[in-house]
Amino acid sequence: MTKRVTVSLPDDIAAILDALPTGEVSPFVAEALRRRQQAEDMRVILRRAGHGEYPYDPQGALRRIEAARVPPELAEQTRTALRAEGLAP
Repeated sequence: MTKRVTVSLPDDIAAILDALPTGEVSPFVAEALRRRQQAEDMRVILRRAGHGEYPYDPQGALRRIEAARVPPELAEQTRTALRAEGLAP
């Protein structure tokens, strides 16, 4: 069963749909909405499990990853020390 709906979209998003071949808009939108719902369902599960939620911030995430990265010299020093103690191959 299907239902016809009308939505208003920003021009940049509408352009994506306009570029799709005839007959592909509905499947594209349906898949996007299903994926969004799966992501929302996963967020609910993770919140119930005690995980924090973070805002969409790709640049901030990149900064946090870079800040947490172990410098190669320190990583090698650590591997060397672990090998010396017989704790690493």
